Amino acid sequence: MKKNYLSILCMLCFPMFSWAQLQLYAPLAASKTGAIEATAYNWEAIGINPANLGWNNNQTVSFTIADLGFSGQSAGISYASVYNSLFAPSQDSKANNWEEILGANNGLLAYADVNWLAFSFRIPKLGCVGISLRDKVYGTGFVGPDGSQVFTNGNNYILDYSDLMTNMQGSYIHYSHYRELNIDYGMKILSFGGGDDGAANTYSFDADDKTINGLYVGAGYSFLGGLADINGVVTNNGMTATYTLENNYPQTFPIFPNNGKGSSVEFGASASYNRWKFGMSVTNLGSITWTNVQKSTVYTPSGIVGNITDIGGFIGSMQDGSMAGKTEPAPDYTTTLPEKLRLGASYKLNSHFLFSSDFVMRLNNVPGNLIGPYYAIGAQISTLKFLTVCTGLATTEGYGISMPLGLDCAFFKHHWEVYLGTVDLFGSLQLFNDDNLSAVFGMLKFNF
Repeated sequence: MKKNYLSILCMLCFPMFSWAQLQLYAPLAASKTGAIEATAYNWEAIGINPANLGWNNNQTVSFTIADLGFSGQSAGISYASVYNSLFAPSQDSKANNWEEILGANNGLLAYADVNWLAFSFRIPKLGCVGISLRDKVYGTGFVGPDGSQVFTNGNNYILDYSDLMTNMQGSYIHYSHYRELNIDYGMKILSFGGGDDGAANTYSFDADDKTINGLYVGAGYSFLGGLADINGVVTNNGMTATYTLENNYPQTFPIFPNNGKGSSVEFGASASYNRWKFGMSVTNLGSITWTNVQKSTVYTPSGIVGNITDIGGFIGSMQDGSMAGKTEPAPDYTTTLPEKLRLGASYKLNSHFLFSSDFVMRLNNVPGNLIGPYYAIGAQISTLKFLTVCTGLATTEGYGISMPLGLDCAFFKHHWEVYLGTVDLFGSLQLFNDDNLSAVFGMLKFNF
């Protein structure tokens, strides 16, 4: 029989592109320069630095609905390669474009971040509480150098089992989707006195807000629910996949998932002194234990890969246990979250210019985490009362230099804000490098 195994790996990568975003940051990040450790406040500090919730420039109430950001990173990524990998008329062309994206050095990294609902409320003299319901999706994938050769012109199917796994040797994929219910709190523990006039409204649109120099601390706790976790690898002329999926995923899924349970914590500290702010935090310290696990093993030439033609069929075969080859229940397992140490500083030059810098490093080596240290510098430029332009430069190992760019528009005396942007303008315009395609949208942000 003629089978199509590479399409399985490509189909697995499709939802990564559908939900992709740089998980390193909330969707806010692209419109806030990528360097936000010492600038984020209100609910935006959740997942960045909970201590910033203690700043007294946090609004009495701030909330957002349905923020979305996505990003795909690969040394071989471009608008053309993405389009052709999904919509090219021939399977050969699709395969070659997937090979270009997934076969590049370090493969494909893809992230998504969706804030379904987030809000914060300030309690005078006691600090601020932030709560959010948020989905995180991340995936990594790599196809070996001969991966595209498993396709032929003959009816768009693989012709020979003996070549199937040999050509896919070294290929792997990891995909994970989980939901967070976050509760963070920040407060001031030591006051240095009031700031000067130039720092009076450093991080606030409210001119009456007086930022008080001081030391702040914060902490957060997250309830985690797993929706999907897939791990596949091709070695020794065989394919092994371990996976767990909610019923009817991804078409529908419950508000509180059951296939994975876990928790995480984060801690932060920040300080303000006149026009300066400094921040340090550790985030994502936790894990998820996955249940209802299945394991499928396929070997050639005696194994059968399965007659699967689309992502729905592949996921359906996982859910009902009909994956070709040997499929059996597997033990529960635990995955550690991508833990990070974050350091940042910011300086308010005047009422129009705010500069910031970030340094982020991974604390563990797990899928979805940074490959190496991340560096960013940025500026927020407010030349108009209703518009803040945010830009900067950022870099991390393996992906060159990116240029975040975002527009933050405010209406009705800054009670309603809209932001949109990109993690990398260079990548979005296909300039200098093709490493990163991304977009960020936040249309419903309100402050009172």
